[in-house]
Amino acid sequence: MEKYEIREIADEAEMIVQDHCARLMKTIGEFGYSGDQKIAFVQVALSQLLGGSLDLWLETHGGDAETLGRFVSARVDAKKHRDEDAKKRDLH
Repeated sequence: MEKYEIREIADEAEMIVQDHCARLMKTIGEFGYSGDQKIAFVQVALSQLLGGSLDLWLETHGGDAETLGRFVSARVDAKKHRDEDAKKRDLH
């Protein structure tokens, strides 16, 4: 596969995920929960989504839990760095 084809696939996958997340958040909002109930509902729904995503990842990667662990750790680290950078920008 050529590099441009990989980039095209990655761009399309990112677009699909962003669209799905936007529709999911809209749907969650339509349930009518507010305050603490809304927070709890969103947390439970996102936990279910994460669990399903992890299961699907494992199924499509031959059950490679070690690589999944490294991938999840890298995502957590990246989020921490983004948050730290945002905090530094806000302080200046």
